[in-house]
Amino acid sequence: KFIADLGDSPGVAPLAAVIRGDGGYMHTSSLLVRRQALADAPSWFFEFQPIGDYMIQVLGATRGGALYLPQVLSAYRMQVEGSWSERVARSPDARANFEVGFIRLLRRMQQHYGPAHKDDFDAILFSHLAALARISVFHDRPIHLVQAATALAAA
Repeated sequence: KFIADLGDSPGVAPLAAVIRGDGGYMHTSSLLVRRQALADAPSWFFEFQPIGDYMIQVLGATRGGALYLPQVLSAYRMQVEGSWSERVARSPDARANFEVGFIRLLRRMQQHYGPAHKDDFDAILFSHLAALARISVFHDRPIHLVQAATALAAA
């Protein structure tokens, strides 16, 4: 199955599209990022790392967008035993902790990128808050919602 198929022609994806792509806009295994994008990384890049793919994608697209090439350049295995995706999928607490951490990261990123991308980050924040609410209610773990509310209020 192909993920992140954006068509048959090369193109440039704007930063807003990468932000709204929520880490699934492009495959981490096929990313090429200019060294300067990471050398100039803000403090939140090093302080909050519930997952690295999304931050690298956004940082890489910050100056002028992200180039899309239509060729298949890599393969990504999901839910492989011992992988991050498999560990988080089988543990409601791990998934909830990821969501809380990611919500904190998104708020930091939203503050860094300012009003120009507020709506883009709001859309992703809402998605992760909804996921956290489902986990918290279904598994009777309201503490995670309190942690997320605290993270949003503190930012």
